[in-house]
Amino acid sequence: MRRQVPLLITFVVGMIMLLEAFVPHPPFDEINEKLTATFNVLAVFAFILGGGNLVKIHLGQIHRKNPGWGYSLVTMLGFFFILVVGLFKFGADSFKQPLESTGTWFYLNYEYCLRPLQATMFSLLAFFVASASYRAFRAKNREATILLIAAFTILLGRTLIGTALTDYFPGSLELLLSTLLAFIATGMYKSKRWVSFVTLCIIIIVVLSRTLYGYSVLLVNEEFNHLTIPSLVNWIMLVPQLAGQRAIMIGICLGIISMSLRIILGVERSYLGTEND
Repeated sequence: MRRQVPLLITFVVGMIMLLEAFVPHPPFDEINEKLTATFNVLAVFAFILGGGNLVKIHLGQIHRKNPGWGYSLVTMLGFFFILVVGLFKFGADSFKQPLESTGTWFYLNYEYCLRPLQATMFSLLAFFVASASYRAFRAKNREATILLIAAFTILLGRTLIGTALTDYFPGSLELLLSTLLAFIATGMYKSKRWVSFVTLCIIIIVVLSRTLYGYSVLLVNEEFNHLTIPSLVNWIMLVPQLAGQRAIMIGICLGIISMSLRIILGVERSYLGTEND
């Protein structure tokens, strides 16, 4: 019975939510608003349990003087300070004044402590991301090479250097591509891979011809944006990146649907705990 009742509740609530999404008629069209209020009540108890668990863990760390207990002490001081400030609304004119009002201690702590700390953490993350990218973006195979070239192009296009190169040399990316292909063609020539060498030479000639055509267009005071770095970055972000992002989102949605059906139908029961609980 301890397991059948939660499974029955899960099935009924899940089916109601499904009907609410597909049946826009009373009483289903009002269920979402009512269930949202119910979820908010449940969230309050979840916050209480989460806060109690946080206090239990960190006070235990402080009491046993485990390694790193100083961080637990700072966490507890910050937790209880914000809790007291929020409950008693220090700095507010009345208890009816919202916590986020200007001048309250809660607002001052958020504005002058939390936001600078968040900015500091995100600024440090930039160095970790750069270090991880250096280790991950290595041209070990074809896919890694494509990822490396795309990442380098986007990084270059989002900086002042990429914009400056485009301003002064509109065909800069084509020249860079020609140089890269010429370097690869040299290796093909030395290894006597004539078919690949001839193919690369043809591509280099076409690319350089397009570059010369672009500069001839500039001589008559017209715009030439073919394969410039910012335009290529915009194309990468709007076409391949957006397509990949949509594919990932579709996969995530299918996974959510699958897991939701498993939970509603009682196939997935991990949220109930083990048999010994």
